[in-house]
Amino acid sequence: MDKRWMLTDDTRVGRLLQWEQGGQPGPWEISVFPTNRCNQKCRICWERSAEERYGPTMYDNEIPDERLLQLVDEAADLGVREWCIVGGGEPMVRGDIVMAMCERIRARKMNGCIHTNATLFTEEHLNALTSTDWQQLKVSLDGPTPESNDAVRSDGSFERTTRTLRLLKRLKAQHHTLLPLVSLHPVINRLNYDRLTDMVILADELGCCGCHFSRLVPDHEVAASFALDTEMETALPNQLREAAQLADRLELEHNLWFLLGVSGKDSPTSQSTDEPNKPPILNALCHEPWLNLTITANGKAGPCCVFYDEDAQSIQDSSLYEVWTGPYMKQVRDAISAQKPMDYCVHCPSHIQSRIASVVDEFHVLENRADRWKQMSTIQRTAFLAHQFVGNLCRNGFRQTMHRTRRFLTGSQ
Repeated sequence: MDKRWMLTDDTRVGRLLQWEQGGQPGPWEISVFPTNRCNQKCRICWERSAEERYGPTMYDNEIPDERLLQLVDEAADLGVREWCIVGGGEPMVRGDIVMAMCERIRARKMNGCIHTNATLFTEEHLNALTSTDWQQLKVSLDGPTPESNDAVRSDGSFERTTRTLRLLKRLKAQHHTLLPLVSLHPVINRLNYDRLTDMVILADELGCCGCHFSRLVPDHEVAASFALDTEMETALPNQLREAAQLADRLELEHNLWFLLGVSGKDSPTSQSTDEPNKPPILNALCHEPWLNLTITANGKAGPCCVFYDEDAQSIQDSSLYEVWTGPYMKQVRDAISAQKPMDYCVHCPSHIQSRIASVVDEFHVLENRADRWKQMSTIQRTAFLAHQFVGNLCRNGFRQTMHRTRRFLTGSQ
């Protein structure tokens, strides 16, 4: 199959194929932890596990405000498309710099999300996000009631989070905008495993576009106390199925079929690690090292949200390009290519596994598109390429569009 087709649009699959063919495209997404500080003390939080392994969390070496803003510009120059401002703690503890980053991310034509408990937003913050067309808020909420949520997170958190989301829903209606989109991100645990449909209903009531669940990673004693027992695990598939069917009826985005092990209602998901027709890089254990760069609160940079390694390079003393193309990320890519996971891969969360499957699905969509291209007449191909050219001009400007056109015509990088 002629892979040039995959490179006409800037997609995750296209970037992977560029790596396979000897290129070094920039990351598709940057995930950054502005801080490990938090206004909550969640009982399933990763920090409890980290403190058991490494000692008390240190908060005195956070990336300075100026460096965070520089990162946005460096990312834009590398061709980054998405940002995720995520909580090591709660990003809005540093609300001023987070809002400044959002403004610059949008000014540099990138999209982004903030992963947040949504308890620290002010009306001014929310108005700023709606006015800049910020793409998404991913909101941590672990139960459909104060009792089920606050027992996991902290007292009063359910009320504060839902109050913020109702305010945002009202502001979006006033401004006649759908942005930012909001999705709920519960962690399945023994207090909510049989309330998944209630979580879907709550997401719909709060004006959310989706509800994405994660399996609990019980990596410390307190988190383990929230893990499902054998009887609960047996009952979980029916709960997932009912919630998925309801989410489908409400037209909410979700990952419930994936958690059930199927990508559709009856068809098995495509998670094979060795499909002969797939390019070798798509058969890697994980695609994150080629698509994502995660930056911790102290500046260390690695492939994903569960990464932690003191040997990793830091953006506090290196440029984003130097880190992305540097020895640590090369080591990770080589290991994953050789089917040798890093030590931290044992903690891989379900949402990353879902992303791996989605990239493979994207490849199959593009593969089918390439087959249709072969069947087009010359007139149909000309019309389609003209449409693609205009779309690329609008998104990427003349120089990048001409670069992609040459790459498509020659098959080069």
